[in-house]
Amino acid sequence: MVSAWTFAPFVLALVHFGQCSPIVPPLYRYEDYTKCRQDDQIGAYCFVKVVFQEDRDPFDTPRIVAEFRHSLLDWGICVADCEREMSSLTQEQRHRLFQPKFQINHTYILPDHWGQYLQSYKDRYGELINVCVNNRLERNYNVHRHAYSEIEYCTSKDELGMSKKNPDWLMITFHCIIVLTLIVLMVGAQRR
Repeated sequence: MVSAWTFAPFVLALVHFGQCSPIVPPLYRYEDYTKCRQDDQIGAYCFVKVVFQEDRDPFDTPRIVAEFRHSLLDWGICVADCEREMSSLTQEQRHRLFQPKFQINHTYILPDHWGQYLQSYKDRYGELINVCVNNRLERNYNVHRHAYSEIEYCTSKDELGMSKKNPDWLMITFHCIIVLTLIVLMVGAQRR
């Protein structure tokens, strides 16, 4: 007769592996950029740095190559998908998933050369993406240790209306030169 203690290791292994994600979050994860731009009115897509605090290895597993910084992920996020996901969460859940910025002792993001252009995206989507990323980490990878997410660069169909406010002077100059060249050629052809 087999005792209950014989099956105990198997039961513990099943419980353990049932609660653990079979795959750790990818270092690089980019959603479909083209689909994001086609499926949404605004078509906002952001490149995001996801940073875990480094007091310990967030993914203590031999499946990750040791040369990579495990605490830094580089993801591309479709904002419309995040907005759909967040619509099903309560305010308490969003608050729980939000990770404020903490002390980061390494360079994780490019210096901000985008100025006001990028700030409008950060103001509009920064918190949403932070909560969305932590929700995906919990849901898809069973990671309950929250990460800070910062927008590195964003793009949208109309660049948040900036294209309507600021005309593209380079393109306007190009068109003016073409028109002037055509006028000069037509005037020159008529004088012959």
